[in-house]
Amino acid sequence: MNESFSDLSAVGDFETDAKYLEYFDSLQENVICGYTSVPVFGGLTANTEFEFLTGFSNVFLAGGIMPYQNYVKMIR
Repeated sequence: MNESFSDLSAVGDFETDAKYLEYFDSLQENVICGYTSVPVFGGLTANTEFEFLTGFSNVFLAGGIMPYQNYVKMIR
């Protein structure tokens, strides 16, 4: 999960004169990978990451809650 990266070939067909994701494509051949769809963009992405990484839904949380800040305590 990387907010600053996107593979635009997943959005639609377009052509370039160079392979622009050659290294990334080579990595995909050796790992389990796939696509996910998220309900937010531009903000509250930590909530999406929380749902994806834990399997817990944010639907039961109050609006505007950030699970990592409100419920996950620092371990010392």
